[in-house]
Amino acid sequence: MKTSAPSHASIEDEAADWLVRRNAGLTLVGEAEFQRWRTADRRNARAFAEFETVWRTLNQPRADGQAGGLASALAARMNRRARRRNAGVAAAVGLAAMVAIVFSLRPTVSRTSATRAPSTVVARPDRVVLPDGSVVELNAGAEIAVDYSPRIRGVRLLSGEALFSVAKDAAHPFVVTAGGVEVRAVGTAFAVRHATNQIDVLVTEGRVAVARVGGVAAAGAKPDATAATEPVYLPAGGRLIVPVGPSVDTAWRLEPFTREQSAAALAWRARRVEFTGTTLADAVELFNRQNRVQLSVADAALAELQLSGIFWCDDPDGFVRLLESGMNVRAERCPGVIVLRRQ
Repeated sequence: MKTSAPSHASIEDEAADWLVRRNAGLTLVGEAEFQRWRTADRRNARAFAEFETVWRTLNQPRADGQAGGLASALAARMNRRARRRNAGVAAAVGLAAMVAIVFSLRPTVSRTSATRAPSTVVARPDRVVLPDGSVVELNAGAEIAVDYSPRIRGVRLLSGEALFSVAKDAAHPFVVTAGGVEVRAVGTAFAVRHATNQIDVLVTEGRVAVARVGGVAAAGAKPDATAATEPVYLPAGGRLIVPVGPSVDTAWRLEPFTREQSAAALAWRARRVEFTGTTLADAVELFNRQNRVQLSVADAALAELQLSGIFWCDDPDGFVRLLESGMNVRAERCPGVIVLRRQ
């Protein structure tokens, strides 16, 4: 019996789902399943590459505060594609551009409480599960390359900021390199930020050793010292600032960090939220807990609309613009309040 080939729309939906799952973190089995799907059809690989490109394009402008213009352009593209869909369902083909982070947004038919699928809400940044079970959380614009070997679990931080939660394995040290600096740990949690002129290391659990790549001792680890004969050992609650580039000979700065300062430095981890089968009413409740601008749903049927996707939870206006663009929602904006109604 001859089976019909998957439609372009279904391939795009699958590509969007895989992008969500990969950025949330796949197991080795999940990664193998993704690779089988991608190589099974050239259209799969093409659709996924397009979605991934849009994601990277959106992510950095969002971090730099420049996403508005790009979001408007992609919103127009999303509307054009939505009109071409025979099913008439407004899927967020442009990765839901109005919030510049949503990977998929699909309105689903409201069901009775007895038959509705379970709803989940998970806040997360980009999350990558490494082969040994270690987890990397990536801030907007961050990029890594994994270089595991039989002796060392190596990761290169190419740009941006990442938090590493390292699986314990004393026989295989976990080493992060960034800008000529290496951070070595066995089982711990620490953040590394790769800026233009410096590398910041912040330890939240355990202890790490920081040195120049190649085993060169950490010069000027203390403000009153001209050189150090050993790598700098940074305990939990410590922050180390290592100049790189033209300032490579400048003294390293070791600073204590309070729990409040650490939480503020890592606040980016909670900026995104993932909805799965979540009603608009529940989504609005979450946005209202995070922001001064309050959302209100004036239509009971609209409140039951179910959403799935990943959103910036500190951008209620962007979330509303998305609903206006693809979900037949009309927004009435008043000082401090946005009321949502059906068009």
